[in-house]
Amino acid sequence: MSDGRRLAHEVLIRVERDRAWANVTLDAALRGASGLPSRERGLATELVYGTLRRALALDWALSHYSERPIEALDPEVRAALRLGAYQILHLRVPDRAAVHTTVDLIAQGKHRRAKGFVNAVLRRLAADGLPPLPDAALDPAGALLAKEGLPQWLYALWAEALPSGELEAVAAEVNQPVPQALRAPSPAARDEAVAWFLEAKGPGGAALKASPSPLAPQALFVEGGTSPDQLPGFEALRLQPQDVAAQLVSHFAVAPGAEPLAPTRVLDACAAPGGKTCHLAQLLPEATVVATELHRRRAERVQQEATRLGLSERVEAHAADATLPLPFAEEGSFDLILLDAPCSGLGTLRRHPEIKLIRDLADLERLADLQGRLLENAARYLRPGGRLVYAVCTWSPQEGPEQVARFLDAHPDFALEPGPDGPTLETWPHREGADGFYAVRLRRAPSPA
Repeated sequence: MSDGRRLAHEVLIRVERDRAWANVTLDAALRGASGLPSRERGLATELVYGTLRRALALDWALSHYSERPIEALDPEVRAALRLGAYQILHLRVPDRAAVHTTVDLIAQGKHRRAKGFVNAVLRRLAADGLPPLPDAALDPAGALLAKEGLPQWLYALWAEALPSGELEAVAAEVNQPVPQALRAPSPAARDEAVAWFLEAKGPGGAALKASPSPLAPQALFVEGGTSPDQLPGFEALRLQPQDVAAQLVSHFAVAPGAEPLAPTRVLDACAAPGGKTCHLAQLLPEATVVATELHRRRAERVQQEATRLGLSERVEAHAADATLPLPFAEEGSFDLILLDAPCSGLGTLRRHPEIKLIRDLADLERLADLQGRLLENAARYLRPGGRLVYAVCTWSPQEGPEQVARFLDAHPDFALEPGPDGPTLETWPHREGADGFYAVRLRRAPSPA
C-alpha cells in the first residue's frame, strides 16, 4: 500500500468525523509528510478530492453489495470503502490492486476486524460493476444522487432555483476540478502575468498554462503549478488567489447605480482572508478600506496581504465581532459597506466538495440567523445615502433572497438600488464557470434636506 493512499484515508476520516475542511486538512497532512514523493502527493490529492466529490454516489453503489447500511459504518471503514470504490469505478487502477490496498488500510487500523467485510464488498463491486442507475424520468433526485453524488436536500434547493434542464449540468459541473484563479492588481498587470506564466516553468520544470478570464478584467487562470504562493512570479506580480465570482462581487459593489457614489470610507465586514478588501482598495484608489474579522490572527493576515500588495496605507484591519458595536468606528461613518457573510458555501462545491457531507438544512437556518444579525449591525454604520452590499457564496433562499426581504421589511429607509446591471448579482458554475454567489446592492435613503 502506498503512503499516498494512507494519507488520503486519514484525511477523509478527519473530514467526515470532525467536519474539517479538506483543503486545510490535506495541506497540513502534506506538510507533515515532507519526504513523500511528488507522485504520492499527487495520488493523495486526487484520492481525497475525487472521493469527496462522488462520496454519496460511491455510497449508493456500495450499498448494493453491502449487507450493512453504509451510513451506519464507522467513518474509518466507510472512508476506506469509498477510497476503494473510487479507484475501481473512476481511476485506472487494476481492480485487484484497489481491493488489496484498501484491505491493507483496514488491516493496519483499529477496525482490522472489518477487513473481511471490506474485502467482500469491494470484490463484489469489482466483479459486477456499477449497478443500473435509477430512471431519471421517474426519480430525478435519485438519479443525480447515484450519478453525481448530489444529496437530495441540495437537489430540492436547486430544483426551486433552476430550470429542470439545468439540474444535471450543475450537478456535473461542481464535480469538475477547477484551475487556479488569481487576481492581478490591474487589467494591464493581468495581461503581463499571463505572458509571464506562459514563459515560466512550474515545480519540476513542468509547463504552465495561463489564460485571462473573459468575465473579470483582473482575473486569470493558471494550470500546472502547485499552491498559488509557490508559483514563479507570484510575489513579484503581486497576485492574490481569488475565484472569478468573488472578483465580480467587488466590481458589483463599486458599479454605478441610480445615484452617484464616490466612496472615500469603505467597510469590509467579515473580511478574511482579505481578497475583497484588497480588491476594493485597488478599485477605489481614493478610498480607505477598513476590514473587520472576528479572529485576531485572521485580521492580521488581512493586513499582511494588504502590505504584500502595496496597499497598507489605505487598508486598516481590525479584530472585532461584526454582530456587536464596532469599537473602531462611529455609526453612519461609511459610504460603502460590503458584508460578505459567513454562509453554507454551497457555491464553492467545486473547491470544497466535502460540503455535500458536512452541511445540512439545519446549518442553513443557523447561518441565516447569524447573517441576519451581521446585516442588522452593518446597517448601523452606513451613512444616509450610502450603499450596503450583502453577498453570500451560496444559493439557498434562506441565506439570500429571503434574508434580504426580511431586512428590507424591517428597514424602510433601505431599498434595492437599481443600476445598469440591476440590484442583484447571481453566478452559477455551469453558467459562468465560476463559484456560485448571490449579492444585492441596497441604498440607504438620504437624510431629509
